[in-house]
Amino acid sequence: MHNTLVFLVGLIAVAAAQSCGQTPIQPNLFIGAAFAPVNNNVSQAVTGGQNVNAYSWPWTVAICTYDFWGNCNFQVAGSVIGSQWILTSASYVRGSTRISDYRVQAGVFDESNKRVILQISLFVPYRKEANEQFMNVQAIYIHPQYDGSHNDIALLQLSYPLRFDQFTQPVCLPAADYNQISAGQYQWFTGWGYTTDFQFGNPTKTLQQAQLYIDPLSVCANYYRDSIWDSQLCVGTQQKTACNYDLGGPLVQQDNTGTWYQYGISSYRAKNCDAASVFTRVNSFCQWIYQYTGIQCK
Repeated sequence: MHNTLVFLVGLIAVAAAQSCGQTPIQPNLFIGAAFAPVNNNVSQAVTGGQNVNAYSWPWTVAICTYDFWGNCNFQVAGSVIGSQWILTSASYVRGSTRISDYRVQAGVFDESNKRVILQISLFVPYRKEANEQFMNVQAIYIHPQYDGSHNDIALLQLSYPLRFDQFTQPVCLPAADYNQISAGQYQWFTGWGYTTDFQFGNPTKTLQQAQLYIDPLSVCANYYRDSIWDSQLCVGTQQKTACNYDLGGPLVQQDNTGTWYQYGISSYRAKNCDAASVFTRVNSFCQWIYQYTGIQCK
């Protein structure tokens, strides 16, 4: 009997470990595809991107902070990698505000300011979307070697576990990535960033997607006049790239079994969002992620 229980527990653990990277609501991969025409009649955050099929990227989350008026203002994007863990960029969350002010919005498509209302003497978050999960942040872990441009990665630990359903799912992390990030290949990016040059554009409220080109690291090294490490990726073109407020967003690709893996995290971009952007290479930080979360790259 004991052996049977151990066997069943093992099966459950294996099933749980294999449940990442699934999209119950399928994304429309013709929208924002590498060779699809750009629709200039609509606002396009993730420059050159277009509206996603709602809830079809169930790991992409919005991270917001409260202001004096009770609005939860969108700051950066992130990705769900476990029931209590969000992967994002260190650039904004490093010492910018109190941990208690952060919230994570999972299962959300239309990112609008969330307002807190007074109800029975308690502040209760207003949920704009029926399936949205509005979560407190318990702790933030910044990579100890983050220097403003390199090792740009952070983990947010949620106060309570997320409910995994067709609107919220974790993405897988890759144990190997060389076959997926070679220059000349494409991966998918999602975010709520600015529609055009951030000086004149506006951030979108609805999640956008675009298939972005993987460049040689030398392209970003030459453009930014900075050292680009092997733990980084150079991604995008003048027409399709990450923009303001796309920070922390996931760069993902599907394997031949239909499972989605996250290969990059949006780190920094050109001032006018008109050149390739720098992403953090997730695979370079598998051990660091595992140290805090117990989640393994596979």
